[in-house]
Amino acid sequence: MTDYVQEYLDYVQAFQTSTTMLFPEQQVDYSDYVPDGFGTSDAIIIDTSDHTCHIFDLKYGKGVSVDAKDNTQAQLYALGVISDYGFIHPIENVVIHIVQPRTGNYSYWERTPEQLHEFGKFAQLKAEEAFSDDAQYKPSDKACQWCKFKGVCKALLEHTHNVISQEFTDLTEDHQQISTMSDDELRLVHTNAKLIRGFLDAVESHIKHQLEAGQTFTGYKLVEGRSIRKLTSEATTKLKDNPDCWENKLLTLGKLEKLFGKKDFAALDITSKPPGKPTVVPESDKRKSIDVTQDFEKIN
Repeated sequence: MTDYVQEYLDYVQAFQTSTTMLFPEQQVDYSDYVPDGFGTSDAIIIDTSDHTCHIFDLKYGKGVSVDAKDNTQAQLYALGVISDYGFIHPIENVVIHIVQPRTGNYSYWERTPEQLHEFGKFAQLKAEEAFSDDAQYKPSDKACQWCKFKGVCKALLEHTHNVISQEFTDLTEDHQQISTMSDDELRLVHTNAKLIRGFLDAVESHIKHQLEAGQTFTGYKLVEGRSIRKLTSEATTKLKDNPDCWENKLLTLGKLEKLFGKKDFAALDITSKPPGKPTVVPESDKRKSIDVTQDFEKIN
């Protein structure tokens, strides 16, 4: 991690000269365009020699490639920088930098303050639409990917329902259609699979968080999930003088059990079985539900 962060630091420092001012980890305010809009810019460099402002955003993730061009978040931050720092020195040009070291992705995009203000007008209209009572929800992979609301989102539920049912051909028209799906139907499901899968995962996560908070959710409960036995720290000490137990390193639990036999291996008492990860199951499941309050002291 430190190596990747150092790559980011080296990249930023490459733009520092005797005529620049560096502002690391600065909160910027773009509420002139989006109500209560603010964020933290990873680094800002203002070059007084050519009136250029560099805005840096470190993206440490590697699952999704991020580009500087047309980056909405970065442009909003840029508007905030102009608003908050324009009085220090005139800004005539803005360079947005995205640094994604774990994928080797480095990109930049130049904008003038005028171009950013035009984007700001667009963002302002979208913000007004989003805050209105009749805001339109448009579920998609990109729109829903990081949304914390999707586990309880009715628009996403409706979209899922449409994909699964309403978009399909009437299955009563032809017996052949009952037994197999057409290519168009398969394509429809596959195209929306990631979005629907994410929705289902978010729903389960929402129910789990509610149960973990000590609340009830009719029809479901929390139980200990599957747990795997592990060798304890005492295994190395107890078996250090037995050469049959080693192949450069201590044998695995399964191999040791086979070597000693189940009964003799159990007598060694060198295994443990930690509690399983909490799992959501129907109330009809025979496993005992977890008492999430047992680790907390009662306060009178």
